[in-house]
Amino acid sequence: MININTKHLAALTVVTFTLLLIYSFYYIFNQRGEYLINSKKEKDLQEQFQTKHSLNNSLSLKIRTMQKEIDDINSLYISSQEIESNIKKLFKTISTDYDASLIGLKELCVNRYIIVVQLGSNDQRTIEGFQKIISRIGEFKRSKKDTRIYFIDYLMEGKK
Repeated sequence: MININTKHLAALTVVTFTLLLIYSFYYIFNQRGEYLINSKKEKDLQEQFQTKHSLNNSLSLKIRTMQKEIDDINSLYISSQEIESNIKKLFKTISTDYDASLIGLKELCVNRYIIVVQLGSNDQRTIEGFQKIISRIGEFKRSKKDTRIYFIDYLMEGKK
């Protein structure tokens, strides 16, 4: 049998328990340190989240306010579909004399449009009469490539 001296056994036991105690303290303090570091990071992230959340809410409120203002401004003016139908009605009533047709309508801003119109006739009297009619709509320019096409700068006033 193996014979172990009690002094060596006692010393070995004391060293083992001392090492176990030192490792236990090291483990506890290490875990406590990691917990404190992680709790600090968590607190910082929560503060950042709150800051971003409040910023997001204020921006959302500003966007909703601006959208409401835009909708209010748009409601002051007639829509492009209404303008298009009104111009088609006008050209339908004068079509027998001038043979005019609407080619397109381009919105530049809320109250400004470019209207592209084509005149079917090349007669000078017809052209002069048509120019008088479209000058009442807005300023116009004649196309340089096709003299039968006119560009009308239509600036509308708000609804009353």
